[in-house]
Amino acid sequence: MSRTKFFPKPFLIAAAGLLGFAFASSSRAVPVLFLSYQSGAGTITQTVSFSNGNTYTGVLGNFSLNITLGAPTADALLPELDVTAQYAAGRVSGALTILFSDVSFGNLPGSINSQISGATSGLVASGTYADAGNNAFATTTLLGSSGPFSNGPFSGNSSGTFAVPQPFSITEKIVISSNFTSGSTSFGTKVTDPMLDVVTVPDAGATLSLLGLALLGIGIARRKLAAL
Repeated sequence: MSRTKFFPKPFLIAAAGLLGFAFASSSRAVPVLFLSYQSGAGTITQTVSFSNGNTYTGVLGNFSLNITLGAPTADALLPELDVTAQYAAGRVSGALTILFSDVSFGNLPGSINSQISGATSGLVASGTYADAGNNAFATTTLLGSSGPFSNGPFSGNSSGTFAVPQPFSITEKIVISSNFTSGSTSFGTKVTDPMLDVVTVPDAGATLSLLGLALLGIGIARRKLAAL
């Protein structure tokens, strides 16, 4: 739900400067994916960097993956993820874990909101985490979780706050579980820090100055009329 706060104009200028500094100082490294596939046969891992593009296509275990980064938005803490996972029938069931992480976040003005929506023929669960040690892929403090969802369309929202003075990391974690049959899962995710709606109200000093100028103008006009 959107919140509205009223601030005097000089405060708005200072706040805008501080927010600009916060967003400028959050020019972080390119977010990185860590993929892990676990089954009865063992564990396979892979690290994916998006430094040379915004799409990853590959195979891990019995999962065929297409993962795309969405266009950045003003309130996005992590780029949107669009994931399509096709899984083939196999002798054993398997689970794919996706960790999407970025580091060096500063103090955030609001709550950290997470959203996930899509459809699955398996099982999907997600969580968003923060780490005061500023470590990529760390799942130290749970901010919110959604699921598990199974067999059909799904949608989940969660939020949490994380107030620490030092830089910290944020990590999305999504787990997709498949059974012995073939199927697919597709979804999109968002992690945002929605900005407050701000209404400008002139401060008392500015109002008095304007009133003084108006009275001065009236006095000058009266003197000119008296001299005619």
